[in-house]
Amino acid sequence: MVAHSGAEALELLDRLPIEIVVSDVRMPGGTGPELHRAVSASRRLPFVFVTGAAGDVEVRALQASGCHVLPKAVDPRALAGLVGELLRPAGAP
Repeated sequence: MVAHSGAEALELLDRLPIEIVVSDVRMPGGTGPELHRAVSASRRLPFVFVTGAAGDVEVRALQASGCHVLPKAVDPRALAGLVGELLRPAGAP
C-alpha cells in the first residue's frame, strides 16, 4: 500500500491489516515521527524510516531512540532484509 500523506497513512492503517510501516521522515501533511507517535498510541507496529537527511537532528533522535532508519537512496536488499528481520516471529531462525 502507498499513502501520499500522514493522514492517508492513518486511514489505511485503520482499514487494513498492515504489518509494518515504511515512512519517509518528511512527507506532506505531517512527518514520519508524527505518524509513528499517532500509530504507537493505539498499536505496536514495526516502523522503518527512510530519509535523505541522515545528519538531521530529528533523524539522529530517531536513531537514538532505537528506530530503524535507512538513508536514501534506499538499497532494496537492505530494506528487504530489515523488513524480513522485523516481521520474523520471535525465536524463528
